[in-house]
Order: sequence, then C-alpha cells, then structure tokens
Amino acid sequence: MGAPILFILFCLIAAWFDLRYRRLPNVLNAAITVVGLAMAGRGGIPELASHALHCGLALMAGALLFYLGIVGGGDAKFYAGVAAWFGMGQAWLLALCIAASGGVMAFGWIVFRLWVAGPRLYRKEEMMRRSLPYGVPIALGGLTVLWLQGSLLGSLYGV
Repeated sequence: MGAPILFILFCLIAAWFDLRYRRLPNVLNAAITVVGLAMAGRGGIPELASHALHCGLALMAGALLFYLGIVGGGDAKFYAGVAAWFGMGQAWLLALCIAASGGVMAFGWIVFRLWVAGPRLYRKEEMMRRSLPYGVPIALGGLTVLWLQGSLLGSLYGV
C-alpha cells in the first residue's frame, strides 16, 4: 500500500473518530506519527530530520494551543502526526491549510447551530457536542497539502 493511501486512510479514520466520539485515540496518533516518520526515513537522514523537526514543532504548537484551551490534547497530537508526513518546507502550507479548513468548518458549524438546529437548551451530555471537532480540519488540511503536491489524485487513480 502506497504512502499517500496510508495517509488518506489515517486522516479519514481520525476525522470519523473525532466526529463520532469527539476524541482521537492515542494509538491512532502514534501510528500516523511513526508511519509518517518511517516513510520520511526512506528518503535518507536529511529528509527524516526535516520531517521529525516539523513533527516536534507541531507538537509544541499543539501543546501551546491545548494549554490555552483552544484545541484538545488529541488534536494537538494528531497535528504532530500529520506534520510527520511533511518536511519543514511545507510547515507553513500545512498550518495555513489547517487554519483555512478550520475557518470554513467553524463558519459552517455556526450556521448550522443558528439556523438548522435552532436555539435550544443543551443538556449536560450535549455540551461536548457544541465544540468544533478540530481533528476534521487537521485531516482536511493534511489532505489538501497532499493534493497540492499532486500525490492525492495520483494515488486515487493509480497514476
């Protein structure tokens, strides 16, 4: 199975988990990180170092966002795992694609909550449902970068 296909599967599974359960399992985050770094290692030490540095910086950024209460711990680790698939040269592109995906999803989330769901009181167990599952924009951002590289369409169509 090719690396892009594995990445796509990891992203789809993570997005589903985050939408369904509002959590991203540690085993999934560890798997995406280890496999991403292993794939980078096939390109030699400089390539591995670039991906590992990006992963580490993403983990630190995610930890800061977690500390500030902006994202959950699983989101922070998932961001680092996605970053492990891309070198430092793509760090800003990945962050931009994730932020753009998050903005679009947040807008849609607000529209849905205001006009479709309508105003209502939430029970305590529904409080968790009001938060944005940020694993979805992280997955979409990673898939967008993969698509911009030309790897996504090629892997889907066997090119």
